[in-house]
Amino acid sequence: MIQRIQSIFLLFSALSFGSLFAQFMAFSDVQVIKGGNTVLEGSALFADKVYNIWDNYLLLGLTILGLLLSLIAIFMFSDRTRQMLISRFAFICSILILIMAALLFLIDYRALPARAELLFDIEYGVLAPIAALVFLALALRFIKKDDKLVRSMDRLR
Repeated sequence: MIQRIQSIFLLFSALSFGSLFAQFMAFSDVQVIKGGNTVLEGSALFADKVYNIWDNYLLLGLTILGLLLSLIAIFMFSDRTRQMLISRFAFICSILILIMAALLFLIDYRALPARAELLFDIEYGVLAPIAALVFLALALRFIKKDDKLVRSMDRLR
């Protein structure tokens, strides 16, 4: 049923993915200490001094996919195996968001000139994919538990 605990965890997962679209949920904030703003002009990620999902189409696509998969999985309560499969794909999307964000950060950071002194503040957006991972893991756990309960009831009939 839709009021089960895994539906709540899937909703929280969708909210975690959706929060990445908010302006304050950036991955990192950049302050230029030495070198001026000309240092960041050639950067694909840090040109606007904020690193968020809008800086890369792959990050944006993975976030949208994770959000949609979490929402779709909520309404798949009648087919638990399909609900687990969709939740696993959303889990993979969350892992890929973290990996892609780190890789893009390192690639673009190494392309910046060495003479620049930059201060990177890690923002709350880093926690959103981690929160989605936790909520999806909890949802998967309760979906499996629910499936096990239904299968044990089938054996009693």
